[in-house]
Amino acid sequence: MKLVVRGDCTCRRGIVMNRDLFGGRPTLVQDEKCRTDFLVDHLSIGSLSEAEVAGVLDLERMGKSLRHYAAHQIDRNTLDVTDADLVIMDNYADMNFPAWRHRRTGHKLWIHPGFLKDEEGFRDEFELLGQLTVEESLDNHVKLIEHYRARSGPIPVLYLSQVISYYPKLDGRSEFASLGAQLERALPDVYDGRLEGPPEPDDLGSCGPGNTLHFTGDTYRAMIESAMRKGLDRWLPPIQAASLS
Repeated sequence: MKLVVRGDCTCRRGIVMNRDLFGGRPTLVQDEKCRTDFLVDHLSIGSLSEAEVAGVLDLERMGKSLRHYAAHQIDRNTLDVTDADLVIMDNYADMNFPAWRHRRTGHKLWIHPGFLKDEEGFRDEFELLGQLTVEESLDNHVKLIEHYRARSGPIPVLYLSQVISYYPKLDGRSEFASLGAQLERALPDVYDGRLEGPPEPDDLGSCGPGNTLHFTGDTYRAMIESAMRKGLDRWLPPIQAASLS
């Protein structure tokens, strides 16, 4: 299968830890951490270049992972795919990242304020937009899904909500857990992989003492299988779909 992966660790870990549900050796086309509106905007006004991001953020002072995510937030690989079998999305970036918009060009980015090269100059050049509402995120998800389907046909969408049970920083954004169900109502063949039982945390402490955004393969599998019971199984390789209990 060829999968368009529009999301963060929930999508990626969910797939990698459960490859058998996607034919065993799926091909992933993915973009790095950015909000859905960044991709939707790209269709009309483009995006910042990697050099422009590097002009704002001191990438050399960042750790390896943060440097990669920050530099590649302008990746737009998924927008060009024409032969995908499935889109997989999660809500982490829309739920978490405040955005800044260039005052002249309208291009957006997220930042880590501790790594700005020139904070005063940055604020002169960019304006703070803040975080998305659920309604804004839903509208952008619909537009993005419609774009993917215009290029690859009426392909299904698997939606996986980031579990925040062990990440209190996002407690105030818990309404984003409803986004998958809202997308199910807004568009056909969208399947919300809702977790019906307690999550099993992985690598506790990776996001602060006792905190994590990562969960076990069985947790993601339970989410995916809940979507399969809603009808996603019709779109997956028959031998794998038939194994669902």
